[in-house]
Amino acid sequence: MNNRSPALLKFFDNLKEVGTLLSMSKLNVLTSRDREINESLSRASILLLCSHIESFLEDLVCDILVCHEYNQIPIARLPVKLKTIQTLRKPILDSLSSEKKWRIIQSISESDFTDETEICRQGMFNAELHLKGFASPGSAAVESLFDGIGISRVWNLVEQKDSSVNWKISLDGFISRRNGITHGASSDKPTIEDVKTYVRDLCQIVRIFNLIASQYLVNEFEITDPWQISF
Repeated sequence: MNNRSPALLKFFDNLKEVGTLLSMSKLNVLTSRDREINESLSRASILLLCSHIESFLEDLVCDILVCHEYNQIPIARLPVKLKTIQTLRKPILDSLSSEKKWRIIQSISESDFTDETEICRQGMFNAELHLKGFASPGSAAVESLFDGIGISRVWNLVEQKDSSVNWKISLDGFISRRNGITHGASSDKPTIEDVKTYVRDLCQIVRIFNLIASQYLVNEFEITDPWQISF
C-alpha cells in the first residue's frame, strides 16, 4: 500500500523552498549585517513553513474527499457530520429571515447526500465548505477541520501515534511565533537553528497526520490503497 498521500508529497516538494532560503544563510556570523541576513531569512522561512503546513492540512482533507469519490463509498457509510456539512452548506440560524431559512430547507431536499441508497461520485463534494475560514492553523482549528470530515479527537490520535513530544503544543507554539512575526514583532529574532527545529517538528506532524488519514480510510472504509486516486 502507498502510504504517501498527494498532500504529503506536495508538502515535501514545497519544503524545498525553505531549504533554498536556509542555504542562503551565513554560516559564520561575523558582522551585524550577517546577523540581519540570517534573521530575515529565518523570519521568511517561518512564514513559508506556516503556509505549507496550512496547505498540507487543507490538501489532506481534499484528498480524503476525493478518495471517497474515487472508491464510490456508499453515502450511508459516510460520517454524519460530513454529510450534514455537505447538505446544509449554511447553518440555519435564528437570526435568518424565514425566507432564507426556507431556502436552506429546500436545498436539503435537493442534496445528493440525503439519499443513502446512492454512492459517492466524482465532483460530488464541495471541499470549500470544510476549508472556508481555516487559516493560521492552530490546534483547535485543526481539530475542528478534521472533525468535520469524520476524524474526531484528532490530537488524541496524534498522541497515540507518537507521545514523545506534545505535538499539539508544538504546533501552537510555532503558529504563535508565526503570528507575532506576521504582525510586526520586530523584537522576535529567530535563528537559523530555530527554523531547522521547526522544520523537523512540522515534518513529523505531517507524517503523523498522513498516517492517521491513511489508517482511517483503510480501517473505516476497507480501502486497500487510499492514495491510488486517478479519475
